[in-house]
Amino acid sequence: MTQITMQQTFRTLAFIAETCTFAYLGMAFFTFSLTFDPVFIIWAILLCLIGRATNIFPLSFLVNRFRENGISRKNQFVMWFSGLRGAVAFALALHMDFGDAKTQRIMLATTLSIVLFTIVVLGGGTMPLLKVVNDFAPTGDQQKPLRSRRKRRTKSARSDRKKKRLEKNSVLLSKTQEMIEKEDETATGEDDDVGW
Repeated sequence: MTQITMQQTFRTLAFIAETCTFAYLGMAFFTFSLTFDPVFIIWAILLCLIGRATNIFPLSFLVNRFRENGISRKNQFVMWFSGLRGAVAFALALHMDFGDAKTQRIMLATTLSIVLFTIVVLGGGTMPLLKVVNDFAPTGDQQKPLRSRRKRRTKSARSDRKKKRLEKNSVLLSKTQEMIEKEDETATGEDDDVGW
């Protein structure tokens, strides 16, 4: 019970901190003296998207080479699209010393514009993108030839057997997990056989 209470407490504290951060960003947009350079802002957004793509796709490729359950192309694309950049970037731009006041104002305006663009446009477009990707993109098994599907089924059967062996011998590491499993057992009626 204490673990659940602490989880809820930390979630509440995280929500309050996030609300304060975004309130500060919103107020900074209207209270700081900012100098907007549209060409610089557009280039900065494009370079952020390119930089994120050069991180996610090669690293996902490397991860997929060494893991049984890889990251699908759909998930990689969604990770690239919905990567939000927020308050940390603005805090860094706010506390960096550029020497020139005009440069400082341009950097603050550009960073704030990137943050707002990624939150409003990319963050707001994530759910519609997920619907489009799920509707139009084929699943991973449909893209693979028949031989690789058979291999995947064999691997998944092996991994299922391995998971069952581990579940038999595994030790529950948290009281929350133990409570949830007991609730699941009572909900399915495994304990009801005794009295009836």
